[in-house]
Amino acid sequence: MRMRCVGIMVCIGLWVGGAGAATIGYWTFDDQPPLGGAATTLVSAVHSPALDATGAAAGNGSPPTFDPDRGGEWVLDGADGPRISDHNGASLRFTTNGVERNGGYAYVADNPALTRPASFTLEAFVKGGEDVAWASIIGKNRENGHSATWSLLLDDAGDLCARFDTRPLDAEDGPGYNQLLPTAFNMRNGYWHHVALTYDHATRTAALYGNYKKLGQLTTVHPLVYTDGDIVMGCYAGGNAFDGWLDEVRLTDAVLATNAFLRSQRRPLAATRPAPGIFTPPPPPGRIREAPPFMVAPDLECSLSVSVKDPPFLAMGDGLADDTEAINDALYAIERSGGGVVHIPPGRYRVTDQLLIGNNTTLEMTPRTIIVRDFGVSVPTPSELKWRGATLRQRTRFPSKYNHDITLRGGYFINTGASSQGCTIALYHVKRVRLEDIAIQTVTPGDWAVTVDGDDIMIRGLNIDNGRDLYEDGLHVHGGNNITVSDCIIKSGDDAIALAYGRDSGSIRNVAISGCAVYSHMGMGVKLQRDGATTTIENVTINNIVGLGGFERNGMIGLYGDRKDRQGIRNIHLSNIHLETGTASTVNPDGIIIMDADGITLSNVSAVAPRRAGLRIRNARNIVAANVILAAPQLTAPCVDIEDAENVHIADSLIQYPNQSHAVRLCRVENVQISGNQILGIGTDKAAVSIEAWARGIFVSGNIAARADPATRTTGILVRDGVTLEGLVAAGNEFSRLDTGIKGVNP
Repeated sequence: MRMRCVGIMVCIGLWVGGAGAATIGYWTFDDQPPLGGAATTLVSAVHSPALDATGAAAGNGSPPTFDPDRGGEWVLDGADGPRISDHNGASLRFTTNGVERNGGYAYVADNPALTRPASFTLEAFVKGGEDVAWASIIGKNRENGHSATWSLLLDDAGDLCARFDTRPLDAEDGPGYNQLLPTAFNMRNGYWHHVALTYDHATRTAALYGNYKKLGQLTTVHPLVYTDGDIVMGCYAGGNAFDGWLDEVRLTDAVLATNAFLRSQRRPLAATRPAPGIFTPPPPPGRIREAPPFMVAPDLECSLSVSVKDPPFLAMGDGLADDTEAINDALYAIERSGGGVVHIPPGRYRVTDQLLIGNNTTLEMTPRTIIVRDFGVSVPTPSELKWRGATLRQRTRFPSKYNHDITLRGGYFINTGASSQGCTIALYHVKRVRLEDIAIQTVTPGDWAVTVDGDDIMIRGLNIDNGRDLYEDGLHVHGGNNITVSDCIIKSGDDAIALAYGRDSGSIRNVAISGCAVYSHMGMGVKLQRDGATTTIENVTINNIVGLGGFERNGMIGLYGDRKDRQGIRNIHLSNIHLETGTASTVNPDGIIIMDADGITLSNVSAVAPRRAGLRIRNARNIVAANVILAAPQLTAPCVDIEDAENVHIADSLIQYPNQSHAVRLCRVENVQISGNQILGIGTDKAAVSIEAWARGIFVSGNIAARADPATRTTGILVRDGVTLEGLVAAGNEFSRLDTGIKGVNP
């Protein structure tokens, strides 16, 4: 039978913690002493006084104290169970001052009929404090506390683990001593965690859980071996003194399923609606919001899904109330439970601080979900601007700790407030991330709309309007591997899509960009630019891109390797791309720029009406451009400008209306082929191909060239005076409509 206890625990006798299971002992630490006072007697909610605990001190330490920091206000018996306490008043605080054996502890005297279960579940809410290696949280003593029948510990890194000593009492050696069940579940991060240890006697299987997720299991060599040792909280049982907080310790005589574990919640707050035009002043500039008080929601086995408008979160979504805390509390609850979905229904949600998303979390929004950023202040530190000023970012920002399995879907983000606030979405050092069908509008100067850095990232359906006069990128990939970007519409003041400034430790590799429309006012449609002495950008495909208007400063597409060894950018494939510059351009952008690169192919690419070169190649090698349209540069720049390059092939392309300059310019090049192209509209005293500095191995074949005006003087191939030329092959060209076929060398 399951008994329901409401209020402070007052159940007498046997309290059931799950079907077919009986609670042996339950220590709530709500004994109502003055908070901060020493804990002397700790009453068990069942089997009192036989299992009441006594506070004591180890070494030169002090007994544990009652502390107001606790694992939640409400305690529930399982995911779907009744509330067994609606006022969790205190936890037990253990301090060591950094000394391994100096600390407080609480012990429960051995009772052979109660404290020696063959199978059991031990659970508690735990929050780590100072670092103490191999700190014992709870355990059953063997041999004067130097070993344990079982115990929960934190290893030297602060990760949760369990220890079993099952070697028989009469054995001086042999297997079974100090069997360790390790995990990578870190407890020294300032958060409350639910932890559980189960043991099944029939199979000798132990399992360890953190926040309702199974962390690992172990089969002991022998069954459990009990002695008359105490159950000890905070020290002994094969470990050192524990520094931290402990709350709601329950011992059950059977293996419980995770949905029967204790749950803890914050008390829901009454919904309030602020008066129109009144809002609470925002936090100081640069403050990163702390995680909300601990709250545990049902685990993944229950397909966890919460709405920010439901209790206990109670977001308003009216555009007036500050919904930051409600949304963050929902995100945090899902993360602490092991993962799930947070729904933000249609509405207008005003946020005044960062939204923090954690591991295994999906933020599900609708097209009518509007997130309005109203930070109200500038973030003054440029080096931290993109991170600290972001509207939404991942919770952990340390490079050594990746956040993972994050999905953002739907929603419309609007950035208002002061200028220079940072990105809208910033996800750094992440793995397995999906961004889908998100709209972003920036109405005041800020920074990049979306920036990501990590591995296995899928971005689809972004619709970004970052403003004509706001000089920020639309989508900025800072670093990572295995990234896809598709079906996006991006309008930005600076670069629309940028793969740039790859981190030294990882570079940018294996990226596919397809099906996007881009517009840049003062930047580029697509830019690849590496940074760092050893980083590279490589294995990138860019396909089915349309760019119309803008591109008023730098160019339409730019590949900048920034390394003289040409290894900064390599193995890049561009195909089915059409770009046109705006007619109002005044800063002379190029069409496509390739610099310090190796292994670039262009196929079915058109760059129309650049103000300078249609295709500019500098310090590059192994470049192929086929079926390319380079038309109508507006100033005195060649359609194709190749300098300090080798192994370049321009084939089957339309090079049109160079007008005031040569169609193709070659300078300090080797092994260049210009073949099968139509070169039309050559201007007065200009050439289809102009060789202007040292060149070796030039092949010009199968081209058709025509001048813009029959009265103009034009040349097929022009070699400037004084140029050293080693090996020119010209064959099968149709230069009959020009004045001169080859000028400057003997044909």
